[in-house]
Amino acid sequence: MQLVVVALVLVAGLSVLNLVLTLAVIRRLRVHEELIGGERPALEPVMLPVGETPGEFVAEDVDGEKLSRSDLAAGLVGFFSTTCPACVQRLPKFTDLAAEHTDVIAVVVGEPGETTEMINTLRPVARVFTERHGESLTTAFAVHGYPATCRIDDAGTVLAHSVELG
Repeated sequence: MQLVVVALVLVAGLSVLNLVLTLAVIRRLRVHEELIGGERPALEPVMLPVGETPGEFVAEDVDGEKLSRSDLAAGLVGFFSTTCPACVQRLPKFTDLAAEHTDVIAVVVGEPGETTEMINTLRPVARVFTERHGESLTTAFAVHGYPATCRIDDAGTVLAHSVELG
């Protein structure tokens, strides 16, 4: 009989300890929820804001044809870097979206020997340009992160950013 009482007290003690630890974990989770659940600041766009127009530029595509700001037509513009894993992931979605547009510009940023694969992927659906970061197109569109995509109108004014492209 004494053994049953000891076992019962031990089980009751373990149950109370379990309850106390569970309540401590719940309180800790509420603190974490308050810390991370607050309102987050909006992400800063990685290129020109909506409503802005790119600066003056002259660029030459991979076929040797020149493009300037006055030549822009309503369509899609995408910037991709060879050193960006997210660019590789989003490239198929961009090519699908590009197939729906008539005027598509794709800029591959990277060293000359590293851009071939992206150029070959983009060439069937876009007019492709290559450059290093900070050259004509990346500067004109104020690109400071990759991938960066937008829709533009005939004047080159940014109508929507990558998040809004669908």
